[in-house]
Amino acid sequence: MGKALFEAGLQCPKRLFLDARGEAAGTDLSENRRVLAEAGRKLTEIAGSAFGKTTRIEGKSSEESDKATRALLAVENSMAVVLGATFVHDGMVAQCDILLRQKDGKLDLFEVKSGTSLKPRYIFDLALQVHVVESAGFTVRAAHVLHVNSRYAHAGGEEYPAHSLFKSIDVTERVRARVGKAANRVKSLRTMVQDESSLQLPMGTYCTVPFPCPYMGLCAKESPEFPLRLLPELSRAQENLLHQEGIDDLRNVDPLRPGLSFRQRRTLQCIAKNEPLAEPFLREELRHLQWPLHFLSVHCTTEVLPQYPGQRPWRQMPYAYALTTLHEAGRIERHALVHPERTDPREAFANHLAKALAPGGSIILWGDARLTALRAMLEDLPDAKTPVRAVLARPLFDLSKLFEVGLFHPDLLQERSLLSTASVLLGDTKGSALEVHDAEGLLAATHKMTAPRIRGATREKLAAEIKAWLEWQTESMLELYRKHLSEPQPEAPKPAAKVAASSLGPRKKLPKEPTPEA
Repeated sequence: MGKALFEAGLQCPKRLFLDARGEAAGTDLSENRRVLAEAGRKLTEIAGSAFGKTTRIEGKSSEESDKATRALLAVENSMAVVLGATFVHDGMVAQCDILLRQKDGKLDLFEVKSGTSLKPRYIFDLALQVHVVESAGFTVRAAHVLHVNSRYAHAGGEEYPAHSLFKSIDVTERVRARVGKAANRVKSLRTMVQDESSLQLPMGTYCTVPFPCPYMGLCAKESPEFPLRLLPELSRAQENLLHQEGIDDLRNVDPLRPGLSFRQRRTLQCIAKNEPLAEPFLREELRHLQWPLHFLSVHCTTEVLPQYPGQRPWRQMPYAYALTTLHEAGRIERHALVHPERTDPREAFANHLAKALAPGGSIILWGDARLTALRAMLEDLPDAKTPVRAVLARPLFDLSKLFEVGLFHPDLLQERSLLSTASVLLGDTKGSALEVHDAEGLLAATHKMTAPRIRGATREKLAAEIKAWLEWQTESMLELYRKHLSEPQPEAPKPAAKVAASSLGPRKKLPKEPTPEA
């Protein structure tokens, strides 16, 4: 049992049971997870460079890697820095990012993390490693976490000074305090992995924490139409209590049940009635927005490792936007930009967008977090402060949050994306027919478009696909506004009916006025 199975067991016993039998074999990583995994490998290489000469363990199997690790550590009275040191004991596998062997044979472990702060799960990861390493016959002297320094500002180029990029934290005492707990957890997981009854475990909040489980599609086929996990703001305590009462379907939850929030009650009511419920404040929220209304869709990629001068770790880089502007008189304007090159897109993006928004007015988005990249530019890119401030000065309104709290629909419980919302509320399925039609596809297209040595025709095609997706988003937001949020316009008075002359019969001559007498 390695770290992957250990983490699977922490999420869900059913996932552990299936993972241990290879049920997820062939399951591809999402584009986002693939990018994060690649960033993790790169960070480990950079961190290792701070230790001077290193040796990497690259066995074809865990057992082969364990054998190579033991052989390397068997050299007496010598120091060694090992990347990927692997230990196998009693079915447990521990792989260390960086291991430093002291001359006395004791070991220092360094766990490299892409996060920018120390998290409790990092401590537990190391506790598991210490448990396995020491069970395999070695002594751990110290344990450290190397996490990314959020204040690191890149100078540009391909070089990353490890001592500036990372923060090192000695967590030896905290790890030691959890080794016993990790050992007990391993024992319980050994029991779980043999327990077929875990296959009957219902879906729950744990299905998406910390990441969506690869078996969600499989489990959904065996779940009721409205499983408990679809209830908004569902706490683990609420979920456990409902399971104890034998309730696994939201149709069996009383909307008047004590302890429910407003959103939970309205969700249960819309399920019971099997119809949408709209709150009266939906239109009121947008009544006081400043005209014109700018429906904006922004595409950013999150980059763990900075690429450009002044950029910091985990910044969102803006590569494209589309804007549909509705003027009060009904006139429509459209603007769009896609940055297809492998160069810094930030300043050109900010200037272009600021110019498109020059008429003033309010910005309407689907998820206001998409402007995080612009806020970061105020700190990272001083030359772009003027256009960035011009954009951020506009009133911002998140359409997704309004629909989340003000419109309850039985067909929008599984997913609240703009794609699903437009499909349900507008009957618009054109978005799903586009080549790029979701976050994963958008990310993959951007990475391919900005990759080195890509053909110009391919780059242009990908840029056009990204632009089409963003433009569909802005047009969909406009239509949602028109149909569900704008004030109903009074009907224009109907013109008087014109009656055909032939229906009146022959026109009569008016009598002549009498001639005045002389």
